[in-house]
Amino acid sequence: MKRVFAVMLGLCCWWSVACAQNTTILSGRVLDAQNNPVAGAQLYYYPNIVVAWLGLPEGSFAHTTTDERGRYRFVGVVPPSTLSAVVAFHPTLGCSTVRMGSRPSLTLRLQSLQEFTGKVVNAEGRPVEGALVRLNYILLQGDNEVMLPPPVPPFATTTSADGSFRLPMHPKTSAVGILCSASGYAPSLDIRSANAEKLTKEGLVITLKPGARITARLLYAHNGEPCKHYPVLVEPWTHVTTDEDGRITADVPTDSFALMPGASLSSPTLVPPGFFFPLEVTDLKPGTTTDLGVIKVYMEPKITIEVRDDKNKPVPFCGVTIHPEGRRAAGVRFPYFTDSKGSLTIALPDGEYQLEASGMASADTYYMPRSLQTLSVREGKVTAPQPVVLKVTASPISRMQEVKLQVLTSRNQIPKNIWTNLLPEPMDEVEGTWRPYRVEGDKLTIQMGRDRLERLLIVDYGTQEGTLLRNISAQNAPKTVRLQPLPKVRGRVLDETGKAVAGAKVSLIFGQESQFELSNGSTQRMWTEHLTPISTNTDRTGGFVLPLVPESRCWAVVTAKGYEPAVTTVNTGQTVTIRLRRANGEYAGVLVDDYGEPIGKVNLLLQYEFPDSRTVQNYRQRRVPTRAIPLGSVTTDDNGRFSLQGMPASLLLAPRMQNLTLTPIRVKPSTDIVLTIGAARPPWDRGDGASPKPNVEKLLRRVEWLQPVQWEGKNTLLVFTAPYLAQNQWLLQAIRQQMREGWQVAIVLDTASRQEAERYRRMEQLDVPVGFWKRSPQQPATPALPLILPAMPYVVHIGPDGQPARQGISMEELRQIIGMLQ
Repeated sequence: MKRVFAVMLGLCCWWSVACAQNTTILSGRVLDAQNNPVAGAQLYYYPNIVVAWLGLPEGSFAHTTTDERGRYRFVGVVPPSTLSAVVAFHPTLGCSTVRMGSRPSLTLRLQSLQEFTGKVVNAEGRPVEGALVRLNYILLQGDNEVMLPPPVPPFATTTSADGSFRLPMHPKTSAVGILCSASGYAPSLDIRSANAEKLTKEGLVITLKPGARITARLLYAHNGEPCKHYPVLVEPWTHVTTDEDGRITADVPTDSFALMPGASLSSPTLVPPGFFFPLEVTDLKPGTTTDLGVIKVYMEPKITIEVRDDKNKPVPFCGVTIHPEGRRAAGVRFPYFTDSKGSLTIALPDGEYQLEASGMASADTYYMPRSLQTLSVREGKVTAPQPVVLKVTASPISRMQEVKLQVLTSRNQIPKNIWTNLLPEPMDEVEGTWRPYRVEGDKLTIQMGRDRLERLLIVDYGTQEGTLLRNISAQNAPKTVRLQPLPKVRGRVLDETGKAVAGAKVSLIFGQESQFELSNGSTQRMWTEHLTPISTNTDRTGGFVLPLVPESRCWAVVTAKGYEPAVTTVNTGQTVTIRLRRANGEYAGVLVDDYGEPIGKVNLLLQYEFPDSRTVQNYRQRRVPTRAIPLGSVTTDDNGRFSLQGMPASLLLAPRMQNLTLTPIRVKPSTDIVLTIGAARPPWDRGDGASPKPNVEKLLRRVEWLQPVQWEGKNTLLVFTAPYLAQNQWLLQAIRQQMREGWQVAIVLDTASRQEAERYRRMEQLDVPVGFWKRSPQQPATPALPLILPAMPYVVHIGPDGQPARQGISMEELRQIIGMLQ
């Protein structure tokens, strides 16, 4: 290695790696955008770029500064790999970027930054002063690049009295990750898909939820000594380190979080010294501090894991994820990594585990897991033979390349309103505003993969000109594209009596069939419809002229206030007449959550689907578009209510919350509509395989009892169930048994009828409080409990303090769990 180092010095390479007497030296150079050396640049070494997502403090990383010739030098750091990165930053010249999957660059070039503003508010919308806001990472448009901002100003800042903050961003930003924390609030990692234009124009609003605080002490299991400086990950977003006495303190969410071993930056595998079984903590009270007691960290038994590829060769620097008890919810979601020889060693306490491997192989290849390995540790012994071998297979990464085209109109002017068919949705409805293209002056930059584009349509909807390019790839794309006037169709819009409809909007939808190649070499055709920004309005005579897209199926879609939308197929040179029918649909209702509580100030996007658009006949003949068309929006009031008049005979209502458009809900004209968000799954389902954990406090607010319930002084079983659970004699016997042993039992039936609840109590001769769901004009919907079936009740243990002590007891567990709760 010394000989290699000498050769590198002889070649005057600015980057060097030397491993002599276990000391790694990294040296290089920092240049500005004009290739001039930069003095005073700050540099940080990330041994693994994954740790950038953890929000580690500044002192966690090796740090140095360039000299007057722009040179830097790191000594004694973890040897670099395809997972490592060196990040450079200068207050006025910008920051460097990293291509994921590549080894650290030989020379770092700074790129200039822009600035965007944001605001931090609490759940009531009030500004949060003094919140720490940190830019964790920025994903860039293009070739799998990312910017890892160092944990220093201006990438880390605090909010002012009005909750506002300022952060830098890259001009090619496609997504940002922002970590925000404040005393008394749960930490939040806000991930937004947004380009620089939108961030500059609209800013960013981060909402913090009330939080709690936890403390714990970590001791080594074999000798009882405190675990000093041990890394702990408080999932989802907090990384803390124990003090000299092995203690930690952290702000956490109140609903649920996992406490698990963190990442050791002194090891290339990130494996910490020892391991403890991850803990799941739920249902903390806001503003309280909970002591989790002593957590034992085990140094034995040690388990060696090897990762091998399709050719049975070791895979270095591959991620290995550990899922205790086979449950991904409480498992270690943060992966550790194999070393340069494709293995890692970790100590695991008694338990059942599932292991899988995956990760970057190179800048162009990704390792996918071939199998999921199960492992048991019992009484300090590993049941599986060692080493445990995990198999992976290499899969190529579809890299995006930037292709720049000069676009001019037929009059050699710069087009101002460019749109392409690379974006199938209308621009004002695409959340995140990431687009596979961007426009800067007369330059159109598009993102292209390895495959060719069968058709690339470029349109300037201001001048209504365009062009259609065929079989375009990154290699054969033209340098200059000249737009030409699009073909047109003429027509008139009339009402049912034959009178002209002035001011109606006529929009263009077109569909194309494209062909793409599958991995097995075969081809498949796909139909895609585009709602374009090309539109016009009818004149006083109802007439219109609409541009068309060549070589496509085109529809003219007409919308006008008080009329049903209409559509017709149009062709070049054609003259069409479109008749509209009056729309008399009246809609009124309320938007509620899973617990039946109204949700105010939510934007509902109005959409319309043409009748018979989803039929087999229409799929074959393409008489009308299959996609829905937008009709505007309405916002619910403070009580979650909304009303619409003069609307079509059917609508799709899509709630838009926290910058996300939810699944549209189909409705018919009615003045008693109840829209429930998330009714497709139980309100406590996190979607990650976790055990159900409802908001019991919120549920109990919706319960009306036939007789009073006394929570204090007794252990209580609260059973959420269906009205006909009486058919399940097994559970009823278990409930009666617990009543004989002094337990209090209360049953909440999935019904909104007092008569049904009374009938159930009399029929079963159970002297227990029976509840049912309240309904009122303010709360017209009952909570959504689709998992509550006669075969699967949901039982909650409520302690003497009236708070849930344990949740999620299934019928099969009931007999065993009762003994544990006592």
